[in-house]
Amino acid sequence: MAGQTQNVPPKADLTETTEIIVEIFRELLKRDDVDHDSSLADLGATSLTAVRIRSRIRSRLGKSIELMDIMENLRPRELAVVTAGAPEWLGKRR
Repeated sequence: MAGQTQNVPPKADLTETTEIIVEIFRELLKRDDVDHDSSLADLGATSLTAVRIRSRIRSRLGKSIELMDIMENLRPRELAVVTAGAPEWLGKRR
């Protein structure tokens, strides 16, 4: 229908996903000052950090996101929206 947004996850799901992504950022960057609005660019993340974030999202959230998704959505709150709408991660590709 016109004017309606489709595939938007419920707010509770986004909040939980955002919190998990904040935890992932904190773990990988070894920083306690990361919150839902912290930017990877400001936190000193590298492309290797992005690869590790993708791996943790796959293992902890079971979602398949691309590296470009991380590079285009540098804040946990932004990445949570993309992650919530991403397809399920089915394991290694053959």
